[in-house]
Amino acid sequence: MLLRLLLINIRGPISFQDLRTVNGQLCVSYRQACQELNLLENDAHWDTALADASNTAQPQQICTLFAIILTTCFPSNPKDLWEKYKDYMSEDILHRLRAANQNPDIQFTPNVYKEALILIEDICLAIANKAVVQLGMPASNRPANNLFDRDLQRETHYDSDELGTFVRTNLPQLILEQHIAYDRIMRAITEQSGGLFFIDAPGGTGKTFLLSLILATIRSQNNIALAIASSGIAATFWMVAEQRIQH
Repeated sequence: MLLRLLLINIRGPISFQDLRTVNGQLCVSYRQACQELNLLENDAHWDTALADASNTAQPQQICTLFAIILTTCFPSNPKDLWEKYKDYMSEDILHRLRAANQNPDIQFTPNVYKEALILIEDICLAIANKAVVQLGMPASNRPANNLFDRDLQRETHYDSDELGTFVRTNLPQLILEQHIAYDRIMRAITEQSGGLFFIDAPGGTGKTFLLSLILATIRSQNNIALAIASSGIAATFWMVAEQRIQH
């Protein structure tokens, strides 16, 4: 999104460095370049939304709202919004810490904020497959292998019996073209021949249904299938597909 804004508004760039250069000064990021060119809206809308949520919503709900703002609304100064509302997003973590230590005097600490930031990052990863540092936020400083392990650990918690039932129920519903794609992809997986497959069809013709069935088949066999998305809209479709598999 930020790169697209710069490509539209900067005339004749011949390099990515040109896109980050404003009035002769090289900006450290595309976001800073957009800010210098006044291409981003101010954050008044998002500030108001978070302020309202802070008065009525639970910390987890505020974290979810903030993650949605980060991944889909591209605020100009996400760090400022985080600093302003991080206490509200971390209240449940602080409450849990006080209860565990039987000490009501414990106050907010960097570790409390870190835990909240990791929760926000998990939501951002689910929505847009991006860590918070890619969205203009401070790094969550989680263990280096945790982002990868998080997805792998999730893959070990599926109920293979339920997924098997899902596959047996829905496999007969595939039309001929879907069945051809399903058989071709599953054969490549079974034979370990690999391959790159592109499924192209108009909206509403069952692409998501087909892909959820492929995922369910692989997982029902206690294998690992990681679904990733390249855009927020695609991530939303995948979240729907995952819910369809689980329910």
